[in-house]
Amino acid sequence: MRILLVQDDARLAHLVEETLARAQFQTDAFATIAQGGYALSLQHYSGVILDRRLPDGDGLSLVRRWRSAGNPIPCLVLTGGDAVHERIEGLAAGADDCLTKPFAPDELLARMRALLRRPPQLAQRLHVVGELVIDVDVMTATLAGRRLALTAREFHVLRLLAEAHGQLVTRQRLFDQVYGHCSDVGKGGLDVTLHRLRRKLSAAEANVFVANQPNVGYRLSTHPHA
Repeated sequence: MRILLVQDDARLAHLVEETLARAQFQTDAFATIAQGGYALSLQHYSGVILDRRLPDGDGLSLVRRWRSAGNPIPCLVLTGGDAVHERIEGLAAGADDCLTKPFAPDELLARMRALLRRPPQLAQRLHVVGELVIDVDVMTATLAGRRLALTAREFHVLRLLAEAHGQLVTRQRLFDQVYGHCSDVGKGGLDVTLHRLRRKLSAAEANVFVANQPNVGYRLSTHPHA
């Protein structure tokens, strides 16, 4: 397997290359966002390891670009500083995992192997909006480790909006997905669910908002007036 490494620290890049070589991985190392992005456009890679702090910007810009283009390549981001804050930012950008520097080489190798074993669709089971983490598999929404007390319908609405990645979800689609099987529930039921969800997000100080575009639909935003 061939791994793309985007890391401008020559010493750290050498350490990562040596670690991967011990596990029979081939590595192509580049020092900038521009070089890494160009390399991926020319060569097939099984996975990516990239640093956030690169000479020409934040490495997460590459992750966002790849995810926007529909590229599901497994991506491990190397972070520093505030580990929790940077991990949240990395996951929100579309990274599959984050590893804080300094790290043990064996841990990097174990995490990369785990990502390469993971089915591509699994990454879509966890959504991060701001500091809100939505886990589809266990049907939970957590904020800084605190679980929000949501009903099944409130969680379903939140999940559908999170899966849209900031794009509008029509009112009709929300109703069909959440209430489609309930012939006795009118459209007002969706309004009640949205109102309660907004109230709970506000009470938790989640800084995540359900924005409404009249007669079109709804989307999640980290800005109150988006």
